[in-house]
Amino acid sequence: MCIRDRSIFVLLTICFTYLGLQKYKYPDRSELQLKINYLSKFTNQSNLNQSDLSKLEEQNPEWNLFRYSFACFALTNISFLDSSFKNQAVELIDLSIQKVMSDKFYKNYFSKDHPFTPNIDSSGSILYLAHLNTMLGCYRLLSNNTKYNTCLLYTSPSPRDRTR
Repeated sequence: MCIRDRSIFVLLTICFTYLGLQKYKYPDRSELQLKINYLSKFTNQSNLNQSDLSKLEEQNPEWNLFRYSFACFALTNISFLDSSFKNQAVELIDLSIQKVMSDKFYKNYFSKDHPFTPNIDSSGSILYLAHLNTMLGCYRLLSNNTKYNTCLLYTSPSPRDRTR
């Protein structure tokens, strides 16, 4: 082994040893509550205000879709870390789904009438359908309520079939 190879080996050994000694600590309840509070404010925020986020949404409507879908993913993860947040997470995920299924959202992704009545318009955006499908999955994972089951069944095949 040359000196350069030994140096790299020693450096990597030190790095991996250091990383192996690190201990991940889950956030405590008070920190999770702060995250829930932020996500609640973020989810309930009106789209009509002049925040930086609303300016981004005007430039690209996908930001709004990502805003709600990523909030759903975070809420689901928080519920798995601490089940005492489950009810609050389900309410916020439900609100996010309702917003994403509203006229304002689907008109950015579909050229036809509302995509969920009477049948889903599977010719629309796979981006929209996949994010909505994952949000519906988060809701179903945390809630016993079946109100979105039909929609989940309609949205599931379209992204899967279109990516084959």
